[in-house]
Amino acid sequence: DGKLAAFSTFRFEVEEDENVIYCYDLQIQSAYRRKGLGKMLMQILEKIGAAWGMEKVMLTVFKANQNAIKFYRTAGFTEDESCPGYVEEGDDLNTVEDVDYKILSKKLSSRISSSRP
Repeated sequence: DGKLAAFSTFRFEVEEDENVIYCYDLQIQSAYRRKGLGKMLMQILEKIGAAWGMEKVMLTVFKANQNAIKFYRTAGFTEDESCPGYVEEGDDLNTVEDVDYKILSKKLSSRISSSRP
């Protein structure tokens, strides 16, 4: 029908001394959701990141967007160490920052094809 079904925006960045591909947007029109389009776009981002030597994919998601969090977790994303509120064993819980978002990340495999798209 000629209408835009989905898109993603990203950029290459350095976060905490790591080269990352940061996904700023992943938008899927409601009529096209749950058809594998989001999964395909994230896989393409992973391939682009690996081809350019990035170490991981990162993104920010609102805590209230539970559907998106479930989607990203199913895709292999976990809470990143840079996420405000990220707690490791031995951390002082009184210093944990309360924010309305999470920073998620996924390490990229060096086994992904290194040929640039």
